[in-house]
Amino acid sequence: MKLDKMRYVFVMAAIVLAVIYLASCGKKDPVSPEETIPAGKIIYVKNDITNGYGIYSMDAGGGNQTMLIDTEDDEMVPDCACDGSKIAFIWNKSGINQIYSLNMDGTNPEPLTNDQTGKFSPRWSPGDFMIAFHRAVDGNTDIWVLHIERETLIQITTDEAADITPSWSPDGSRIVFASNRDGDYDIYTVAVGTGADPVKLTNDTVVNVSPQYSHNGEWIVYISPDADIAESDPEVFKMRVDGSEITQLTHNTFEDFSPCWSPDDGWIAYRSRVTGPARYDILRIRADGTGETNITNNQENQAWPDWTN
Repeated sequence: MKLDKMRYVFVMAAIVLAVIYLASCGKKDPVSPEETIPAGKIIYVKNDITNGYGIYSMDAGGGNQTMLIDTEDDEMVPDCACDGSKIAFIWNKSGINQIYSLNMDGTNPEPLTNDQTGKFSPRWSPGDFMIAFHRAVDGNTDIWVLHIERETLIQITTDEAADITPSWSPDGSRIVFASNRDGDYDIYTVAVGTGADPVKLTNDTVVNVSPQYSHNGEWIVYISPDADIAESDPEVFKMRVDGSEITQLTHNTFEDFSPCWSPDDGWIAYRSRVTGPARYDILRIRADGTGETNITNNQENQAWPDWTN
């Protein structure tokens, strides 16, 4: 009788273990956050060992790296139109930095400006009918706007200091930029059209540059040194659009520059000397500062990322 009971226990235990095993078959472990590849593609500048400098596109995971145009120029700063159809970039084809547009597939490059002053850091407006940029006129660097259809240039800032690296608010009412009007570079916003109502968002003794609004209009990402480390390399920060909740996202010992938001504001791409001083790679990090990943990680130099759908 005891033997029968023992056999029953063993049989039932075997059945339970078999059920557990079969239930687990075909199931995969959940994908870790670090393995999640966000959507969209990244437009960037690459110095290819064979082809030299050009504008490239790649998946947000780093795959399908494709040259769109060969320009032999490393200061192109590409920016994708809001509708994803075109890229604005800087090209010194004529010997002077001019704003060009390019179809997203790399066709039909055409100049949008053609005067005797160099331009830098073009940024499409919401609606894609204007482009903000900075340029120096008579030795003074200010924020300007190009109205594409009217072919007119509109000066936004007039301060005697250097105003650089503009970016539009999602509703098109304000431009955020960096300026050294109070000594060190800080982040400001200004009303579009009038250039009035400048608002200073950062107020410290370090250099704050390269601001960009998030697509939902809630945050601004920018570059600043680590305030707790003397002579720190530039790091990626974010803050609320009113200058509150300043948050450092990267914590490393190498230079980070040129941050941009993913279309869903969940990620930030940027260029970094993560592998050493010889080159830049394109990295991405979540907006909460986790999941930092090198997505190019090759022997070539990459810079100026912009993320589009």
